Amino acid sequence: MIIKRIHFCGVGGVAMASLAVMCSNLGYDVSGSDLVIYSPMKEYLLKHKIRIFSGYKKDTIKQINADVYIIGNALSRGNIEVETILNEGYFYLSLPEFLKIEFLRQRKNIVITGTHGKTSVTSLSAFLLDSGGLNPGFMVGGVPAHFDVSARAGDVGGWFVIEGDEYDTSLFDKRSKFFHYLPRVVVINNLEFDHGDIFTDLADIKKSFKLMLRQLPANGVVFVNGDDEDALSVTKDLPSKVISFGLGDKCDVRVTNFTYDIKSAKSRFNINTLEGEVIPISTSLWGEFNARNITAGALVANYCSLSWEVIKDGISNFKNVARRLDLLNKSDDFKVYDDFSHHPTAILETSKAIKKSHLNSRLKVIYEPRSNTSIGKIHQASMAKSFFHCDKIIIYPSASWRKLAPDKRLDIDKVVQEIGDRACVINDLQNLKNQLIKGSRAGDILIFMSQGDFGGLPKELGNYFDNHYL
Repeated sequence: MIIKRIHFCGVGGVAMASLAVMCSNLGYDVSGSDLVIYSPMKEYLLKHKIRIFSGYKKDTIKQINADVYIIGNALSRGNIEVETILNEGYFYLSLPEFLKIEFLRQRKNIVITGTHGKTSVTSLSAFLLDSGGLNPGFMVGGVPAHFDVSARAGDVGGWFVIEGDEYDTSLFDKRSKFFHYLPRVVVINNLEFDHGDIFTDLADIKKSFKLMLRQLPANGVVFVNGDDEDALSVTKDLPSKVISFGLGDKCDVRVTNFTYDIKSAKSRFNINTLEGEVIPISTSLWGEFNARNITAGALVANYCSLSWEVIKDGISNFKNVARRLDLLNKSDDFKVYDDFSHHPTAILETSKAIKKSHLNSRLKVIYEPRSNTSIGKIHQASMAKSFFHCDKIIIYPSASWRKLAPDKRLDIDKVVQEIGDRACVINDLQNLKNQLIKGSRAGDILIFMSQGDFGGLPKELGNYFDNHYL
């Protein structure tokens, strides 16, 4: 079957938007539909002139007459477009299936997995391979700083770097997305319990990883975080090569001598390679967790034949994807950051990196529980501890949290009680804005943490502080 016209149902999702633009750039006739599309994908789709239908409608599906309908995994039975596709017998696929059929079968695939850091490592790996002249294909779950697209096909027969999400494929395929990605190289950055709406426990997640790894050829390779016992456990008894990396003494490739230089705003550390070389690294990415991320990307690039000199230079020039500690303003007195963190470990590590590099600043985190996992009780026990490095914590309950039954949602009041006087709850954006303006002082650092955009408040505050204190 020759596919020319594609319609994406749920096009506002990061992966869906990325693939839609990639297909459009390759000459496919592309359209999409969604209820609400958030930044940065809203601007991304507009920039690339993807035809968007607002809302889900039966008439849209019939009007488009696509060769294939890609049904996003956010959609479920009862959605009018899903029901129309099924009732009319139209050809449909999940995003991972379409990727596999149209692109991945013709390429050597590097699948970046793990609970945290997937987007950063995918973006870095693609950037390093591109800097080394390999023209890789890639699909990044965000907006990379160094490319004007989040996904591109690359050369047939060449490398393709893809973010390997463990979340389920679609309403009709409950296997993890990465099961479809035909890996030759796998990175396992870490492994924790997440996505409690589809997994019962960590053992359930490990089953998914093991199922994916069964497809790895014997001449493939796994790069795994050697500081994470759960990540290591899924790599046992594989016929392929397994190389561990991390800070610990038992890791095959070690990160050593990590420091942060406040004057240059650079992290510095060494990568001690399997061959005994010591590679000095300088990067604008903060924190030990990013040192691991960078080491993973560096190992991927070296495996793909790039020299350590090329890799080292690439890392020094690398800028992370959008919404990973994005500095939104220029004032030295008040810094406003936008960050995607929502899992307790990500919150802890991100705030730790900022606090350690700005010891004399007061760190305020404004957190919105919004994802399917973060609005529930799954991380209740660890949520208060995740704010350990923060001087002030404001929790802003999301609309999705409010809709959840009280006995099933995160007990925000209990989190605040466990933290103590450093924490509070603010329920509306105008009050939040007023409190942040009135309660901030010179030297403060504000980090907004959410999958959403707080109604544009982070950028608004960044502009306010610049206009008043630059």
